[in-house]
Amino acid sequence: MFLRLSVVLLLLFGLYIPQVYGDPSFGVSRDLATGKVHFLKVTEPSKLSVSSKPEEVSLDFLLKHGKLFGLKDPVRELSKLPSSPDEQGFEHLRYIQTYRGVPVVGGGLFVHLNNNGSVYAVNGKFQEGVSIGTRPRFKARRVKAIARKESAGMAPEVIRT
Repeated sequence: MFLRLSVVLLLLFGLYIPQVYGDPSFGVSRDLATGKVHFLKVTEPSKLSVSSKPEEVSLDFLLKHGKLFGLKDPVRELSKLPSSPDEQGFEHLRYIQTYRGVPVVGGGLFVHLNNNGSVYAVNGKFQEGVSIGTRPRFKARRVKAIARKESAGMAPEVIRT
């Protein structure tokens, strides 16, 4: 019974058994459907630079190890959202995936730094192979007119133009 339940949980939530990925200082969990890493634990965190800002430390880490998540060019494929330290002084930097400047729904990574400024974990999903048109089909004036027409009768505080 326990074995059957364990198998069902693994199938539902992905393979959550830490696995070493070529480097004994990393433990990874993979998504069963894609095989891509969705959680990486740094078992031996080390400070990259005494004076590094959290943004620099996280970007350096993603440049070196982002391929585990499917990244090819983190600078081009991710946009950083604002962040601030938590009560313990840990930083949790959030990056959203973008394609030609347009956010990709469901794509993004969190880079977690301890209070010493070392990366101790990274989690999230990156959607590979995104290839869509990003050129608008309609002029802004036409989009506003359609929005006004479709939102007729809605509460005025909901509509912002």
